Amino acid sequence: MDKKSFSLVLFVIAGIAIFFLSIVAVFQIWDYFTHETKAEKELWIAKDKLLLADEAHFFPATGTIIIEKSKACIPIRIIHGKDFDYTEVLCENGRGWTIGSSNFKVIRSTEASTR
Repeated sequence: MDKKSFSLVLFVIAGIAIFFLSIVAVFQIWDYFTHETKAEKELWIAKDKLLLADEAHFFPATGTIIIEKSKACIPIRIIHGKDFDYTEVLCENGRGWTIGSSNFKVIRSTEASTR
């Protein structure tokens, strides 16, 4: 294979790679915006008493905000971390961070409107 053909093959492969990477980037951006929108339409009810962290990525939680069992919170911001999704929640007695939603019963807006 001569240099011209080799360069053309490399150019085509690079173009295909850039095309697929741009599609992945579009899906990541779409997921970011739709995930934030979904979170705003949820109500989270604490399953047990829990402590919220003052900052995302700062666990175990060392904050002073204690959420009692059965208290409601609203997710207001999500940061996608390497290992976890950190969610900032606003509760009646404060604002803090939690990992995911496993400590909460999640009620989506369709469920909340039917109750």
